[in-house]
Amino acid sequence: MEKINWQVILDNIREAKEELQGLENKINSSEELDEVDLELSLRHAYHHLNSAWNIRNIETKRYLQLTKSEFEEWGKFPPGFDTLEMFRTEK
Repeated sequence: MEKINWQVILDNIREAKEELQGLENKINSSEELDEVDLELSLRHAYHHLNSAWNIRNIETKRYLQLTKSEFEEWGKFPPGFDTLEMFRTEK
């Protein structure tokens, strides 16, 4: 079993938490939000949660030097996530 890099996981969890806390604050303050705002915030938070899982065994030094393709691969959404608009109801 590979060693888990708790620090990199924690950094990504913190990023997700900050995004969700910001969204919660905007909702509680009755700030004008739309579905796009909601989607962007949730995508950002989910990217960090997914990255936390995918990079759990990556050394910090490598993580700090990740390539664009690694960033995209490690933060990749699960299959079907980008087709959520098919579930939206017509307005």
